Order: sequence, then C-alpha cells, then structure tokens
Amino acid sequence: MCADSEANVYPRVLRRSPLDTWKQCTEFITKPLLVALVWLGTLSAKYPWRTVLLAVLTAFSFITIGILTNFHLETATGVMWIPEGSNTKVHGDWLYSEESGFPLPSRPMEILIHANGKNVLGLEGMKRVFDALDVVRFGTPDYNTICSLPDDQDNKECPISSPTAFWTNHNASLFESKIQTDEETIYELSKLKFANGAKVSRESIYGQAYPTLLESLEDQENAVALLESVSAMRLKIDLPAEKKETQEFERAAIDNLFALQDQWDKIAGNEFIIEVFTAGSFDDELNRQASADTPYIALAFNVMGIFCAIVLAKWDKVKSQSLLGVGAIVTIVLAIMTGYGLNFIIGIPFTPIVQIFPYVMVGIGLDDTFILTGEYGRTDPNKNVVDRVGDTMQKIGISVLVSTMTTFFAFLLGSVSSLPALKWFAYYAAPTVLIDFFYQATFFVALIAIDDHRQRANRRDCCPCCIVNRSTSEDGVVGEQGENINTMTEEDQNPTGKGDDRLSKMWEFYISVLMRPVMKACVLVFFAGLLVLGILGALQQSQQFDFRLLIPNDSYVTMYYNALDSYVGIASDQVVLSACYFRNIDVSKEENQQKIANFLDEMVDMEYVSSKPADNWLSDFNVYQNQTMQEENMTFFDGLESFLTTEPYKTLYQNNIVRNDAGIVTASRVYILFDKVNAYDSQNQIDAYNDQIKVAEEQPLNTNTPPKDWPIFSYGEIYKAWGLYDAEAKEIVLSVGLGIVVVFVIALIFIPHPIGAPIVTCIVAAIYIELLALLWAAGIYLNSLSALGLVMSMGLVVDYNMHMFLTYFEIEDSITREERVKKVLRTMGKSIFLGGFSTFLGILPLAMAGSEFFRIFFITFVGIATLGPAHGLVLTPVLLSLIAPHNQVPTPTTSVTEEVIVAKDSECSADKDDSEFSA
Repeated sequence: MCADSEANVYPRVLRRSPLDTWKQCTEFITKPLLVALVWLGTLSAKYPWRTVLLAVLTAFSFITIGILTNFHLETATGVMWIPEGSNTKVHGDWLYSEESGFPLPSRPMEILIHANGKNVLGLEGMKRVFDALDVVRFGTPDYNTICSLPDDQDNKECPISSPTAFWTNHNASLFESKIQTDEETIYELSKLKFANGAKVSRESIYGQAYPTLLESLEDQENAVALLESVSAMRLKIDLPAEKKETQEFERAAIDNLFALQDQWDKIAGNEFIIEVFTAGSFDDELNRQASADTPYIALAFNVMGIFCAIVLAKWDKVKSQSLLGVGAIVTIVLAIMTGYGLNFIIGIPFTPIVQIFPYVMVGIGLDDTFILTGEYGRTDPNKNVVDRVGDTMQKIGISVLVSTMTTFFAFLLGSVSSLPALKWFAYYAAPTVLIDFFYQATFFVALIAIDDHRQRANRRDCCPCCIVNRSTSEDGVVGEQGENINTMTEEDQNPTGKGDDRLSKMWEFYISVLMRPVMKACVLVFFAGLLVLGILGALQQSQQFDFRLLIPNDSYVTMYYNALDSYVGIASDQVVLSACYFRNIDVSKEENQQKIANFLDEMVDMEYVSSKPADNWLSDFNVYQNQTMQEENMTFFDGLESFLTTEPYKTLYQNNIVRNDAGIVTASRVYILFDKVNAYDSQNQIDAYNDQIKVAEEQPLNTNTPPKDWPIFSYGEIYKAWGLYDAEAKEIVLSVGLGIVVVFVIALIFIPHPIGAPIVTCIVAAIYIELLALLWAAGIYLNSLSALGLVMSMGLVVDYNMHMFLTYFEIEDSITREERVKKVLRTMGKSIFLGGFSTFLGILPLAMAGSEFFRIFFITFVGIATLGPAHGLVLTPVLLSLIAPHNQVPTPTTSVTEEVIVAKDSECSADKDDSEFSA
C-alpha cells in the first residue's frame, strides 16, 4: 500500500513547477513561525490579565534595574563622533594618556566682544574688554587656585591672548587711569609688538581689522600703521585641563559674563555684546538639549494616544474602543522601557541621538496596532476570543513578523558602524523593535481580549466599572449575566474595515478611482517623474557636517560661532595646527634623525602645507650642538639637557620633548601648519586627512606595524573632523547598501513568489533616492545625522510596502489581479493609511524642538510619512494590478490555526474553568 502511494506521489513531485517549489519552501519557513505566533497569541488571549501584569512588571523591572546600575549619559562629541579603530582614535588615546608623557592641552576659554558688526576700536571697546577679563580673573572664585602652577605657586595667571596685553593685562581701573582718549587707545592697539616684546598676531586678538597689516611694516620695529576699524575684540584664557575644578570654574565664569552682559544692557545706548565659548560648553549644551527635548517625547505620545483613542472610538458607549487605543500607546512605551532598560543594564551609553528613536517606535508600533485591530475586527464575531485571536494571528502574523524582521536587521546593521553614536543607536533600536513585536503579540493581544470581554459584559468604554443597563441591546439580547450575546458585528469591531462610515465610503471611492486604467497610467507617469526629480536632486547632494546641528539654536555656543563667522570670519584656506610625533625612537642615532627629517619633508611636500616647520627642536639642537658642544665633548643626551635649560629653547621645546628618568628621549613632536586646506570643501579635507595617513604608512619605521604602534605619525585635533567626514561617506554607502540587501533577502524568503522581492526592493530604493532629494531641497547635507535618518526610514517604508505584497498573496477567493488588489486595499490598506498618518502626527512635536538636529529628523520623517504611504497605497497597488501573478494559489497556511486550536482543544476544554473569564 505504501509503495503504491509513493508511486502515485512521486510523478506528481517530478511535475511540480518551480513556483510550486518556491511556495513550498516559503511555507516550510513560515509555518513553524506561524504556529508559534498563533500559540503565543491564543495563550495571551486566554490569560490576558496575567499577560498584562507580567509585561508591566517586566518593563518596569528592566528600566529600574538599568537606571540604578549601569546607566550612563554620553554627550562628549569627541567620544561619539570619532570612528573607532581609526588612526585619529588610537593616536589621540595615546597622546592624552600618561604613557605619552606629553602635558594635556589647555582648555581655552574664548570671549568675543562685538557690536553687531559696528566698529569697536577705541577707548569704550577696550573698557569692555578689561571688564570681561576682570570678571573672569577677579570676579570668579578659584581663578588663582586653578591657574597656579605646582612648581611655581607665585605665578597665579593663566596664559592670556588678548588686546589687553598691550597694557600687560592690567585690570580695568589701571587701564582707565593711563588711557583717556580714543586716539591713545588706537595708537597702542595698532602696534606690532605687545608690552612684553612679543610679536602681535592681529588675527588672534581682532576680528576683521582694517587696514590689514602691511608687510613692509613687519621689519620696522617701531613703525605703527594706525587701525581704522575692528569688528570684534577676541580674548582667550588657557585654563589647565588636568585640574578637576576647571569645568566648574568655566560654568561659573560663563554665568558671571552673562551677568555682566545684563549690566551692560541696562546702560542706555549700549551696543556691546559678549559671546563666550569654553572647552566644556558643547557637552554642557548637549546635556541641556537632552533635558529640554524630553517633554516633546511625552507630547508626541500624548498626541498619538489621543489619535488612537479617536480612531477606535464609536458613538456607542459599549462598542467604542478608546481605551484600547490608549493601550496601543502603552504597548509601545513598555517596549521602549524594556529595550532601553536592557541597554542600560548592559552598559550601552545613552546619547542625545537615542532620544529620537521613540518617535520612530511610535510609527512602527502603531502600524502593527492598526493591522492587529483591523484584522481582529474582520474575524467571525460569533467565535470566542481565543479563536478570534488565533484567526487574527493566522492572517497577519507573518506579515507583521516579516516587517519587524526587516526593521530589526536594518537597525542591527547599524551596529557595524565605526561611529560610536550610530552604533549605540543601533544597539537601542534593534532589540526594542523585536520587544515591541513581542508585546504586540502578547500584551496588546491581551488588551484586545480584555476589551472583547468588556463589550460582551456591556461595560462602558472609558469607564469599564459602569455597566450599561438595558434589557435589550441595540443589536442583540442581553444574557443572564448581563453580557451582550453575539452583538459584535464585523463593522462594530473593525475600526479599519468596510463599513458605512464616511472614511469607508471615501476609501471605496479611492479604490474605484485608483483601479481605473487612466488613473493607473497617471500614477505610473507621476511616480516615474518623481523618481527622475529624485535622482536629479540626489545628484546635487554634498557632504557637510557641523557640530552646531546637535545643540539648540538659542544656545550661547551657536551664538558664539555665528558671531565668529560674521565678525571674525575664516578664509577659504583654513590654517590648522598639527604635529608630527616620534616615539620609541633612538634620536641619538643619525640614521633615525634622517628618517625623522625625511618624514617632515614629505609632510611639507603635500599640497596642503606651504612651508617648513617654524620651530623644529631637532634641527635647532643640531645647530646648538655644533656651536657649543663640540668643545665640551658632551654626549647627545647631556647636550640635550643643556639645550633644554637654555633660552629660548627651554620655552619653545620643554613641552615638546618627553624624557625618562635617565634623560633618554621617549617621545617628541614638531608642529606644522596645514594652511592650504579649503575650509568649505569637505572632500578637500578628506583628501588632506588620507594623504597624511599615506605619508605615515610609507615610512620605513612604520613598515609591518599596526597604526596604533607607529613610531612616526602626525596628529591634530582637526583630524577628528576630517576623519568623521571620511567615515561619513563610507557609512552612508554601507548603511543604505546593506539596508537594501536586507530588504531583498527577507522579501525573497517570505514573499511566496520571486517577483515580490525585486519590486519591493526597487520601491524602497526609489524612496531612498527621493528622500535624498527632499533633504537637498530643504538645505540638509549628507552627514551622520541624515544617514541615521535614512537608516530609520528603512523600518517604516518597508512596512508600508511589505504588508501590501504579503497580503496580496494571501487572498484566496479572487481570480483577477484587480480583485485581489481591491481586497488588499480594503483590509490592509486602511491600516497602513492610519499607520502613516499616525507617524506624521507623532513627529509633529519635532517641529517645535530647538535644534537643527531635530529639524533634520522632522523633515526626514515628513518625507517618510508621505513618500512611504504614497508608494505603498498608490504605486504598489497599481504595480500589483498590472504585473503581479494572478493565478497564484495562496500558500496553504490556513490549516495552521486549525492545527494549533485543535491540538489545544482538549487542553482548553480540560482547563476551561481555569480561564480568567470563566466566572
């Protein structure tokens, strides 16, 4: 008998078409997943209160434990935006460690005094400069403590670069006693040397001084070319970085300077303005931004809660489901609490970037919510809750799972980023998406079950403790216990199904119009034109990143840099100080000295450097050695000791040469100037960054040595920005490319027809291109923030389209393509529309946020909330109606529910009395 059966089956297997094999493989993958989803959903529906309690306890436990253990807020830009493993990262870590031996760089406090572009040159302007300096030195506590040197307690002055140096940085009273007129002030300010004989660098103390310094005057020690106008006065106080009190001193000094500004403002006719910036300002303002934007998250969730309550509300007091809409928001909040708490426990830093994710999660979560409630309403109302939940999960479980997996992997791929800020964002986003899916299948399903029982018990929506007393229901008969028997029709339960409401009528009209041949042609032409415009706009994109995007527009940091740009300005050729470092090299050997000289020559030969180093300790020491050491017959290192105790070499080089206890040089550096780098051309800066790396790589001493151990390299603080620009270009290509690949692979696995994957992938790619064009039109450049927006868009735009395709292939009783598409639009279409509209509402609070950072994400999400649904509800249906297979037999997964329900039938019957609603 078995042999006959095998003989009969075997020929049919041979005749199976490739599409049948494809369908069978898809079913082989999806069936066990569907069985698990149905089981999970029905279990939650059977014990809803236990499920709700367990979910709430889990979420609060994770977030509480996380905050109390390893929660860490990270706002340091130098940590978040330096590519991990880059030369800049490893060399900077070494330089600022005790291993290097170099002193920590100072923390400059920069003060700018201007009059909105008016001339500040004169007696009154200098009085304001002295006032500001006095507030910092004498009006802020601990200045003397901070500025005192460990080996020189008598010196209680930090280095100051300021126009006040023409009067040896006296206080305001002494200045006013010596200078009485504008003429005297201008004469002193026009000199070429300070009072101590140091040469004046007008660019460092003035903003836009006119006339510019004549070169012929540089050689005339006492000549003075009188200045006529100065747009700003600049002060810089170099505070020590190694003292813990410095940061608190900076904050106190800033407050005192703003208090001084308030005093000035009370003076009639005052036009002088103080701008200030310190080494800690940026991080402080990021912290302030994080706190200031938190209310917008709460506002977004309140707006979405109201929206969901309105969508699910009805005029009938019992059949209304407003509380269920609020429960949808609670589901998302619990998922965020659990996901964030998990990351806190692990120790992943929380950054201002992570604050943007709840807005994304609202869009992703509510899409699933509307799909679940919509499909539940289309199930047979005469069945019990458990069976209806099983039917719901059977219909849409795989669709929601596939979109969740796509979103999860899209975010997870962000963890391969070399930028810590993007990597940490991915760590928060990816697991939270999965947790939200789990809560949707358990917690929210339990809420649906509770709401179903509430309706059957004739309890009010917004006040479940109150029972609607009526002997006969509007649509049915009230049972002995007061429950409303068989009163919930499809239209009652389904907030997104076909009904007689206005939305349903408008939706039917929309479907009929969209499926007209003329309209299909118009849709294809429109989206083709949109794609062409997108390509043209995307080609205009350029790369640019400004750290000011991360802080509020009203920040004093933003105002300082705006004033710096306006009243000081920068040339197109940026002058950047860098240094060539030499470590673990025996500098006493001539061959090593030659290798050092060769490296310096090759650095100077780059097109970005115009001249040799002004101060080179090795060349100066060789001159010193030839002049003084030959007669004394001293060793190299004995001579170096003499060299470093002799002026001016001591002042010039004592911080640039590190020696051990034996006097052996362990590390040294020589400064060079990158003075031919275009400050407005990010590609030019990327080229400069990569060229200096190439020069270091080619050094014989660096051969076969990893960059972190290179004996010879160059490093400058500007490399952090240049390295970021270089990484951004790669990150954007990598994130978008991998995202497209993820969409294609997942669609290929789960859509039961090979045509689905390329169509979905092309649609998502087209949306990416159009988003790039939208960002360009809004004046937003390509950078780490816009790249993050593109990655986040993946999860939403895939949802809008993947659901349509999967639902299309699940339709069982339609013959033509159009019939299938219409059924897809009637069922899944309205849920997607509500999801897209909810995403748009959710991001509206971003429009009120105070930073350019949030403006970027607001515009990105506006594009997602319009382009995503537009493609999913307009273009995708038209394409499906034209080229999708119409004779495809749906994947026979309808038996899954029966298998699960029948398999558990005896269990349900046996412990029916144990159900939470058995009473």
